[in-house]
Amino acid sequence: MTVNVASEVHVPLKARKAERKTKAVVQPWNASEVGAFVAVMKGDRLFAPLPLSLMGLRPAEACGLRWLDIDLDAAMLSMANTRTMMGNRTVVEKDAKSMAGERVLPIPSLVREAPRRR
Repeated sequence: MTVNVASEVHVPLKARKAERKTKAVVQPWNASEVGAFVAVMKGDRLFAPLPLSLMGLRPAEACGLRWLDIDLDAAMLSMANTRTMMGNRTVVEKDAKSMAGERVLPIPSLVREAPRRR
């Protein structure tokens, strides 16, 4: 297909508001659920980026990280870039949207171990 027909579909505002009112609230994982997830995923080849999501990084922020942004010895992570896909063809790399998005975060030991193992 050369045209995305879904791009012309618009959900009415009234329907969007009604959906928000009835949408179930999803609770974040508790400590034991996070532990179970980590235990299962430790052997996976893609484990290294997964703990970043547990730190609260957005997917585009995790994808935008470079090795120079990570200081494993000081246990610090510098957030400055994001990286996303546009149309499954083009990778777009940008600076963080705001000054608050550019931040330095401490790296917990679990997260620090993952790239070293990789």
